[in-house]
Amino acid sequence: MRAKHSGFLRNAQGARAKNHALTAEIYLGARGF
Repeated sequence: MRAKHSGFLRNAQGARAKNHALTAEIYLGARGF
């Protein structure tokens, strides 16, 4: 159960990081960078 929970947290962090990177890319792209 602990390993399963750990994997869930790791996936959630990865998804958050990817989403943040995508948001930053769109934001910078919109600003002309």
